[in-house]
Amino acid sequence: MKIAYLFISMALFLSCSSFENENNRIAYRWESNSLIVENGDDENIYYAVFEQELLAVIDWAPFSSEENRILGKNFVRITKKDIIGYDDGDTVVLFYWKGENPPYEVIESIEIDS
Repeated sequence: MKIAYLFISMALFLSCSSFENENNRIAYRWESNSLIVENGDDENIYYAVFEQELLAVIDWAPFSSEENRILGKNFVRITKKDIIGYDDGDTVVLFYWKGENPPYEVIESIEIDS
């Protein structure tokens, strides 16, 4: 019985992290007061995350730096307080790309409900 419970628990845990594209590049999940973003690729990627409604009033451009880099096969923890304009229940948009200098390789975005 304990083995069955362990198996079911592991299956639920693994299903909480869903890859969002065909390349298995990005996975995300809310964990307590943080958004966990996982890089499933071997190469570094860069990200920006904004509260969805804020995007209507700001003009942003991708910028690659050490602060917004996710190393290959690694993850970052973004606290809710670090997402500008975020309030509980808001939708956030996660942008990600490859490359340290413009032009950046493939900028993609994901809408994430909280």
